[in-house]
Amino acid sequence: MLVSRIQEVNKIDENQNRYKIGKQIMGKIKFSPLINASKIATQSVWKKQVNASFRKVVAFDLLFMVLGALIGAGIVTAVLR
Repeated sequence: MLVSRIQEVNKIDENQNRYKIGKQIMGKIKFSPLINASKIATQSVWKKQVNASFRKVVAFDLLFMVLGALIGAGIVTAVLR
């Protein structure tokens, strides 16, 4: 019984020492050297400007609106049958 209690106390002491050492190490590390500031500051792919005429954009939109209408009509007729 006494031996097991001594072992428990030793384990607690080891854990506390590991925690203190880990805290000291983490206090010295400012940031990970693997993270580059340039990688964080890169601009998103989605923020690019489209260089197309207004007619092409409208034609593209109308094409896909018609496709959506056809698909929607097909789904409605399949459900109502």
